[in-house]
Amino acid sequence: MYPEYAGLSQKVASLIEAERIGAEETKDDILWRVLSGINAPVESGEPNYFSLGQGIEVPVGERLYLYLTKPRNASQKPDGIAEIRSDGLYLNNSRVEPSHGSVLAPAMQSIQKEVGHYNRKGDLISLSAYRQWHVVRGGELIPLDQLKDPKLKRTRTSKTAKVDVSALLRELGIE
Repeated sequence: MYPEYAGLSQKVASLIEAERIGAEETKDDILWRVLSGINAPVESGEPNYFSLGQGIEVPVGERLYLYLTKPRNASQKPDGIAEIRSDGLYLNNSRVEPSHGSVLAPAMQSIQKEVGHYNRKGDLISLSAYRQWHVVRGGELIPLDQLKDPKLKRTRTSKTAKVDVSALLRELGIE
């Protein structure tokens, strides 16, 4: 026999529902997980973390917050919220299909399309998904970019670094 929740306002009931990871999770499971600091119900064989690449491991059950512009203050609402589950990243209870091994970019692009985040040419505005997606750590919003393992962090090579300047100068007869 389970005791029933009594005296919950609609506001509190909605907050409980917002923390739901799966349809099979009861309100008791949700409250236990949230109040005890457990990230997600652990079933046999279910991993506790999901890899977002470049050394970033995020606990199952954690939420990611997308800000298409730099957050001005703590009260600014995110442009989108995603949830980490054992089998991937979810937006509105739909699993995000990876593109080129990443789930962050397709999730961000989906939200950009939804909110109309286009440039003057009609293309999606080019952004770094790792800079735009945030997690809450120690009560603060932290961009995923700051959680990358420096040894695994990918960097873009500038076009000038690709050019062999001394060979170019010899070819032009300037050297």
